[in-house]
Amino acid sequence: MYVTALDSSLPSQYSEYSTIENLLNNLMIEEWNPTQMYDRYYDECQPIECTYTIITRNNILYVITTLIGIIGGLTRVSKILVPISVKIIVYCIRKWRNRVVPQISIIQT
Repeated sequence: MYVTALDSSLPSQYSEYSTIENLLNNLMIEEWNPTQMYDRYYDECQPIECTYTIITRNNILYVITTLIGIIGGLTRVSKILVPISVKIIVYCIRKWRNRVVPQISIIQT
């Protein structure tokens, strides 16, 4: 393997005797540029969609109030839908029992 040394005439924050550990601890970065230029990023990359995710842990109070809300909502919906469903079923059963079946009588001559 052929390896060449870096040009020592270029300015650097590291000396030519810096250890690899020192370079790695500083992530081999010569100079940090803390300014964020989102407009340049979007001009260059032109992403179709941009999303982000916030990961949180729900505490016990949030879980309990959510469950109470879900149970309350299901109770309210069932109070409305169950009587209507029972009326429809009873109507269909009564209509089925009271149906008139036409009888065809055959007259022999």
